[in-house]
Amino acid sequence: MARTYAQQYAAQAAGAAAPAAAAAPAADNAVYQQYYQQFVAQGYDEATAAQYAQQYAAQYAQSQQ
Repeated sequence: MARTYAQQYAAQAAGAAAPAAAAAPAADNAVYQQYYQQFVAQGYDEATAAQYAQQYAAQYAQSQQ
């Protein structure tokens, strides 16, 4: 369930930022998944974990450019 929600959230976020997300490599999704799993393991609910993971993954992607 958590993984499904995370994928849906990532797809929605990608739709909102289509040009940047379309060009993002698959590694970015792996980074998102790592952050998401960390937040869930720390006890955050799925929605909050997904939100934080998206923010941190975006920051990571920007730092790699």
